[in-house]
Amino acid sequence: PMFLQAKFGLSEKYSGFLFGLSAAIEIPVMILAGRLSGRISIHSLLKAGLFFSLILYGGFWYANAYWQLLCLQLFNALCVGLVMSLGAIWLQDLLIETPGTASALFSNSLSAGGVVGAGIVAMSGRFSDYGYVYLVNACLSMLSMSLFVFFCNVNRDRTMLGKLHNLAKARFGQSLS
Repeated sequence: PMFLQAKFGLSEKYSGFLFGLSAAIEIPVMILAGRLSGRISIHSLLKAGLFFSLILYGGFWYANAYWQLLCLQLFNALCVGLVMSLGAIWLQDLLIETPGTASALFSNSLSAGGVVGAGIVAMSGRFSDYGYVYLVNACLSMLSMSLFVFFCNVNRDRTMLGKLHNLAKARFGQSLS
């Protein structure tokens, strides 16, 4: 609401409409994400969700009209719908031996993100206008997408090395240990 008031001179009811529009689109996106996860890897769908967050925050940073913010709600819904519906499933697949740990990690990460986000909003409002929140979020989206891709590749490589090691052990015996 403060961003809309400061940048566009709009009342807080307009922010409620933005949130409502995004929420109305998120539910079908979540259902579609569940259906797509059988055909497209969860990893790829999560990367797409992170990419949509980059478009969203970059778009908010550059937006100069309310109608642009309305259009950006599609990317908001795509980001939230993909990441929120598939993030916990991806972690559970990654930590298959400890599903409770995966759920707790995902839930606690959301809480920690809320605390960090509140700090970013407070600092932005204190030292500048609230628009800088979106610039910081765009940078954090880029960082999180990079880390996600990096750690997925590390995990894939570790899994592939483990499979090769097990294959070599089966072929040449226990002397490889």
